Amino acid sequence: RTGEMGARRAAARQLTYAAAHDFDSRGLPAPMAKLLACDVAVDVSQAAQQLHGGWGYSEEDPIARYVSDALVLPIFEGVKPILELKVVGRQLLAAAAR
Repeated sequence: RTGEMGARRAAARQLTYAAAHDFDSRGLPAPMAKLLACDVAVDVSQAAQQLHGGWGYSEEDPIARYVSDALVLPIFEGVKPILELKVVGRQLLAAAAR
């Protein structure tokens, strides 16, 4: 499980770097990177919390804070369905039309 968590985190990081590199061209990676990074942050932090067992739910353990922070990312960074449909969907359709 930890290997999968690391691989997903690395994939999100690389897509984020690609989005930063292509920022000026307003290319496809930026909204995709945001979607993937938020999903990975939530999934990986919750998996890490479960791996820590009961301690992962204690407010004294930093992992509980990581989970709380990750859970609000999809809200603060834009409602996920809106981001998926309006941003990524629109860009995919535009790219297909070219």
